Amino acid sequence: MGHLDLCESHLSCLNLRFVDDENLILMFIQCEEDGNSGFVFEVDPQGVYGSTSVHPTYRFGRETCMGEGGGNFESAAFDDRGLDPDACSNDVSKCKVDFFVTHDDDYGEVRKYTPKPSVVQNGYKTGNFLSILEKPSLYSDCGGKREGEMLYLQITSGSGGTNGSFTWTNSKSKGQQSAFDNYPYNEGIDVKNGRLYLVSKTIKCLFIFDLDQKTWQRSSTQQGVFTDQPDQIKFITGETESLLYFTEDGGSTCGIHARNRLGQYVTILESNGSFYNTETTGLAFSPDKKHLYFAFQGRGDVWDVTRDDGLPFDGDFLDIKYHNSPDSR
Repeated sequence: MGHLDLCESHLSCLNLRFVDDENLILMFIQCEEDGNSGFVFEVDPQGVYGSTSVHPTYRFGRETCMGEGGGNFESAAFDDRGLDPDACSNDVSKCKVDFFVTHDDDYGEVRKYTPKPSVVQNGYKTGNFLSILEKPSLYSDCGGKREGEMLYLQITSGSGGTNGSFTWTNSKSKGQQSAFDNYPYNEGIDVKNGRLYLVSKTIKCLFIFDLDQKTWQRSSTQQGVFTDQPDQIKFITGETESLLYFTEDGGSTCGIHARNRLGQYVTILESNGSFYNTETTGLAFSPDKKHLYFAFQGRGDVWDVTRDDGLPFDGDFLDIKYHNSPDSR
């Protein structure tokens, strides 16, 4: 019912497309990567509810509760399993949704913001979905005034290992320490089927958090030619395969890679290390998943990639070598 895609330019920004059953885009969320002063903004892609100018020189949009306090925010995702768009207007119990945001810092806490269900319901009743996350200018405390809940990811067992358990704490300092100890400089994030996928770029690891069982597992992303830092991620599912796609940063031959449900990695493409000596970003797919879009950030060039066999990017991979290597941190 919803999906993510990413755009990056001078400041890192991510567009979260929260869509209804008719594939109408209801909101865009933009994460600003600007040291300790970045924010998480929301704009209306339909142009009905105009965004407000926060910093007229270069920032436009409504500041959200997700970025309260400022930071070096990178990516956003949401879990809408508790949301029924058809019933939400009449039944507030069908209006639960959790939003997540990553923080690209060594002590970068992973945030979960849950708006009050009645606020979500009001968005469906009025058609103004900006109200779901908006931080009103007169309010300094999103939790107290908007009555939403901000929590932080905290690993409670298995710290430094490959699996364990976790919780959500209201202590920001505990969330920051957990990030420093386990997943510093977290960037890409996605949610699919009750699992939160998160990458830590400096230790080159993928974390998978089971949101219901409160368990986690970690594996290395260093396999085959995927040796640099994982950056943004995008999960897609199809009739024959479910794949987690990665962009890459930190090297001269960055590319696009994918991981299947068995934990095997495959390289989709990579730079030759000369003309496109920069990170890949802007990962997105067409509705039929037959077009993969990405950009080489330093060049500013956007690519539209299709498969020679005409199959979608969630389909079988033919004559491509999967890479396996031991887990390493």
